[in-house]
Amino acid sequence: MNSLLNRPAWQLALGGGLITGIAYQPWHFGFLAWIGLIPLLHVWLNQDAKENARTGYVFGMTHNLVAFYWIGVNTGASFWVVLLSLIAAVLHLGIYWAAAGWVFGRVRACGNGLALFPFLIVSMEWVRSFGVLGFPWGNMVLSQLDFLPLIQIMEVTGSYGVTLWVVLLNVILYILIQNFEPNKKLGLVYLILLLGLWFSGNSRMKEFNDSPTNMGVAILQPNIDPNAKWDFEKKEETIAYMDSLHAVAIALNPDLILFPETALPAYLRLNRRVRERIQSRVDSSGIPVLTGTVDRTKSSDGKKHYFNSSMFLTPN
Repeated sequence: MNSLLNRPAWQLALGGGLITGIAYQPWHFGFLAWIGLIPLLHVWLNQDAKENARTGYVFGMTHNLVAFYWIGVNTGASFWVVLLSLIAAVLHLGIYWAAAGWVFGRVRACGNGLALFPFLIVSMEWVRSFGVLGFPWGNMVLSQLDFLPLIQIMEVTGSYGVTLWVVLLNVILYILIQNFEPNKKLGLVYLILLLGLWFSGNSRMKEFNDSPTNMGVAILQPNIDPNAKWDFEKKEETIAYMDSLHAVAIALNPDLILFPETALPAYLRLNRRVRERIQSRVDSSGIPVLTGTVDRTKSSDGKKHYFNSSMFLTPN
């Protein structure tokens, strides 16, 4: 492994980005995220801030291109629009890794770089979530969905606790590979912490499995062309289609029915007619509905603001 880490910095950044990106795919390779950051960590520990920014950008672009290539094959828009969207997203998201690399290079001299690395990556994810270009899709937690005990800590820490777990594991493995004598105790502390979180997650899952409470949930997933859903001439057809699926779900007699995000071409809070159509089925069946919807508000200056939102409809 040490021989692999002796390769040029750009190769390590490229390889680490590739490995980490694959961990996000639905191929059950989430464990690759446990080692994907090792090449980047090694490079950052041996370069200055400026070089770290460059290798961080290479890593970030590669990682995001592999993880989110599907943006470029989105069927909801024209080829050139989705291709340019993918390119813009990759170029933009790489900046956060470049910034993290620069900060690491500047701060490393003031303390232990191995201890700094996990908290820096968590901070980078947190900063990346803000603003109109916020992008939580890149958070490490999305690579770990196959490891249910690991992600139970989200109940307390949110997604950033999972990121910390994953990055700590990279640090531990790097310490073991490099056999850093001064950091053996640090590695042992991290290992005990990680094992504790793993076993506590298993214990939490057992509590759920032993619970006598069961709930039946019906989930509606319509197959509607996104380009046609908001077409004025097809709105009623889409609403009628969702209503028919709602009736099928009611026949299953679940405890709760879920509509997907923006399932209906309407602002449900503002569109009383469509909302009451759903509410009438909720009232007659006695089964509540949780649905995603778009929402719109108007500020005092007349400017419209749009939001993703949800609505919970209960029987009257």
